[in-house]
Amino acid sequence: MERINPFFLIQFAVCLVSAFLLIWAIRMHRSPKSRYFFHLSMTAFFYSWGYLLELDSRSLGSAYTALRVQYCGVAFFAVVFYLFIRDYNNRGITRKFIRPLFLVLPFCTVLLVSIFPYSRLYFRSIEFTLEPFPHLIVERGLFFYIHSVYCFIFIVLSIAEIIRYYPHAVFREKVKRLVFLSAAIIPSITVIIFTITKSTIPMQFGSASLVVTLLILGIYIVYFQAQDWLPYTRESIVEKIHDGFVLLDLEGRYLDSNQIAKKYFPSIETVTPGTPVSEIEGFPREYAGISGGEFEFTAAGDAGNIYLRASVTSIPYRDKPVCTCILFYDISEQHTLMSELESQASFDDLTGLLNRRNFFKVARRDFDLALREERYASLIMIDIDHFKQVNDRHGHPAGDKVLKCIAEIITDRLRHTDAAGRYGGEEFCIILPGTSLEGAFTIAEKIRRMTEESTLHINGTPLRVTLSMGIAEINPGRHRILEELIADADKALYAAKDAGRNRIECFEIRRFRAV
Repeated sequence: MERINPFFLIQFAVCLVSAFLLIWAIRMHRSPKSRYFFHLSMTAFFYSWGYLLELDSRSLGSAYTALRVQYCGVAFFAVVFYLFIRDYNNRGITRKFIRPLFLVLPFCTVLLVSIFPYSRLYFRSIEFTLEPFPHLIVERGLFFYIHSVYCFIFIVLSIAEIIRYYPHAVFREKVKRLVFLSAAIIPSITVIIFTITKSTIPMQFGSASLVVTLLILGIYIVYFQAQDWLPYTRESIVEKIHDGFVLLDLEGRYLDSNQIAKKYFPSIETVTPGTPVSEIEGFPREYAGISGGEFEFTAAGDAGNIYLRASVTSIPYRDKPVCTCILFYDISEQHTLMSELESQASFDDLTGLLNRRNFFKVARRDFDLALREERYASLIMIDIDHFKQVNDRHGHPAGDKVLKCIAEIITDRLRHTDAAGRYGGEEFCIILPGTSLEGAFTIAEKIRRMTEESTLHINGTPLRVTLSMGIAEINPGRHRILEELIADADKALYAAKDAGRNRIECFEIRRFRAV
C-alpha cells in the first residue's frame, strides 16, 4: 500500500484555504482597498497549488512544471504586499510608471525559471527525488539571491510603512497596524530562512506562510473593518445616493468617491487613493483643508458649467477627526432660477432696460464718481411724442411694440460704460459717464434720427413715432445729488416738447431759471 504523504495532506488543506480566499477576494473586488488583496490572493493561490503539484509529481518534468506555477505567484508576493500596505495607508503610488517598474524584476524571475536549463542564472541545477517525499533539489544561481534580497527589501519597506504612524495613531488604528505587522513578519521570516539555508524543509511551509498572512488580513477585513466607513454596505449607500461623494484624509489626500463625483470631476478616474486633491482637475483646492461648512463653485461639464454646492463634514472616531466627507449637490437649476429672478428684479420685463430702481443705483454710482473725480458726465431724458395717441388708436399691444423698438434703438447706440433705464411710462433715461454735453447731443441725435426713420407695422398699418429729448451735463457747482441733474434734464425735455417735439434741447442755466 502506497504511503500517505502527510505534507501532501497539509498542503492540500492550504490550497483549499487559498482557493477560498481567492473566491472571497473576487466577490469583494469592487469594495475599496480590495484590489491588491485580490492580487495577493492570486499569488498565494498559484504558489500553494503549484507546490501541491510538486508534492504529487512522479517525474522531473512534472515537478519542474509545478515549480514554474509556484513562481507565477511567489515572485510577485513581496511587491504586491507592499502596494497593499501603501493602499491601506492611503499612500497609493500615484505615478503610473512606478508600479510596473516594481514588477520588472519579478517578471524576470518568472522568465529565468521558465527557460531553465537554457539559462542558469536563477537555478544552476535542478534534481528530482521521491524520498522522503516528492520534491525538487535545486542549486541556486546568482539571480536567486538578487530576487531574495529584492523581496526582503519590499517586506522591510512594508513593515516601515506599517509602523510609520503608529505612535500617533488612535487605538483602533494601532490594532490595525499590529495586525498588518504580524502579517508581514510571517513571510519575512520564511524568506530569511529559505535564503540562508540549503534545506528544503522551509520550502514546504512557504506557501502556507503566505496563506496564513492572507488569512490574517482577511480576518481583519471581515471583523474589524466592518465597523469602519469601508464596509460592504458601501455599494448600497455611497453609490446609490444622488449626490457626489468624495472622501479625503486629514491632509487633503483623496480616499474614495462615487460615480456621481466622477461625473463632476472626470480626472478622479485616473487617480489612486493617497493622491493629493490638488491633482484632481477642477476640484476646488482652496476648500480641501476645511473641516466643515458649505460653499458653492462651478465645474466644467459637457454642456457648459455646472453649479455645485459642497457640504463638508468631518468624520470623527472617538472624538478625534479621522477623515473629511464632501457631498456635492447640483444646483444648476436653482442658480438659473435665481439668475432669472435677479434679472427680473433688475430689468424692465417689456423693454429689457434697467428698471427705475436699478437705473438709479447705477446712475448714482456714476454720478458720484464723476463728481468726486471731476469728470464729465451727462444725462439724457427721452419721451415718446404722442404716445397716448398710439395706445388710443392702435391699442396697448401696439404701444408695447413701440416701447420695445425704442429700447432696441437706445441699446444699439450705447457704449459698454453707458446705462439706460425705463424711467416710467413712455420715458427713458440714459447716463453717459465721461461724456460732455456735445458728446451726449451727438448720441441723442443718432437715437432721435434712427427712431424718426424707423417704420413699425401694426396690423398692416405703417406707424412712425418721434422722440423729444432733454440733456443736462453735470455741474459740480450746481449738482450735488443725482436728482438735481435729472431735474435739469427734465426741464430741457419739456422745453423740447414745448418747442414742437421731435427735437433735442440742452440745459443751459441762462435759458432756464431754476432754483
